[in-house]
Amino acid sequence: MSRIIDAGDAVLRRIENILAYVGAAIIIVMMLTLLAEIGSRSLFNMPITGVLEMVEQMMVPIAALGIAYCQQKFGNIRMTLFLIRTSGRKRWLLECFSLLVATFVVSIYVHGSYAYLLRSYKLGGATAEIEFPLWISIGCVTVALAILLLRVVIQLLEAIRLVVSPTQQSRIFPAAEDIHLEEEGAI
Repeated sequence: MSRIIDAGDAVLRRIENILAYVGAAIIIVMMLTLLAEIGSRSLFNMPITGVLEMVEQMMVPIAALGIAYCQQKFGNIRMTLFLIRTSGRKRWLLECFSLLVATFVVSIYVHGSYAYLLRSYKLGGATAEIEFPLWISIGCVTVALAILLLRVVIQLLEAIRLVVSPTQQSRIFPAAEDIHLEEEGAI
């Protein structure tokens, strides 16, 4: 089971890193778009049509594409206060509980987002001024949430493995010492 978890983690890490880089590239494109808008408006008194809508649509992948990467690095809010005080099987049971809750919640989000994506695609919604299709941004959210769900499931499987064998090392979860250092601000 450890090999399957490690293989899934390795594949997901690549995907999450790529999505994070895509999100960062979109930030650069958005900043250049806004710079062009400011220059065009200030120098030539000719604003670029639909810049606000472009920025609105770019904000969606910027916000969504890094979510799974953040979970991979354990940057999301976790039960750290409880985990600091526990070790061994008890720690991994708490991890399992929190990851089960996360799996349940994220799966609801994926289902709802996918349903909204299908509806938006069928109805053909678009922005008002430049008529940019809305389903593209909704699709970014759906993909990002699906990758997050896979990440949480991989972490859940690793936590279950560690409940069974609490003395084994984990390549996915930070060591207890690292959690203490993070709390102290050393990392």
